[in-house]
Amino acid sequence: MREQSFVSQQVTLIFLSMALIAALAEFQKIPKHSLHWIAFFYFVANNIRYFYGDMRWAELDTDLRKDNPGVERAVDVHFYVLTRLLVVLQALQIYDLQRFLWMLAAAQFVGAIYLLISIKLIYDAAKDQNQTLMKIQWDWFWFNIVELGTTLTGCFVLMLRQDLAQMFPSLASVDLYSWTLGIVFLILFLIHLFDWTMHQEFLFGSPRKNLNQA
Repeated sequence: MREQSFVSQQVTLIFLSMALIAALAEFQKIPKHSLHWIAFFYFVANNIRYFYGDMRWAELDTDLRKDNPGVERAVDVHFYVLTRLLVVLQALQIYDLQRFLWMLAAAQFVGAIYLLISIKLIYDAAKDQNQTLMKIQWDWFWFNIVELGTTLTGCFVLMLRQDLAQMFPSLASVDLYSWTLGIVFLILFLIHLFDWTMHQEFLFGSPRKNLNQA
């Protein structure tokens, strides 16, 4: 079990490194608008949040897995890799923030499916002695859904902003592009902070203590 946890953590670190290097390489090529700085900072901070949470979870998930998963485990691994690949692809879109948000939405959508598959097919809730760890998985699932809704709303507003300006003349004096991105990233940052505050014992305490005494 320790070997499996170690391998999972190493894979997580590899994908995190790839994503951050790709984001930094693309970011250096483009003219820096303040919104690009915000997007870059969010991308780095959010993926540290995701990958750090995954590493902490890897220390515990072997204790919660169902016995002898077959096809379910294969599906889980495919979605695990796909979610991380989408993060790397998102890094390559940072030059165009509308595309960046679309790719973020794709990653959030696949991530929500991955969490749901894990909850329903991979983990055994009966092994969660204190009913706290599976609750964290459900929290992460709903955070993904809220993030997905926020991101998709921003994507559609950006896509339709010219039509909206024609339909609502009062918007002509508003920089809808900047306001939309600003609000979307503000909400995403708040979700990020809420997640870390809500799960600080799991993320920053002793995982084994959380499993046995939470």
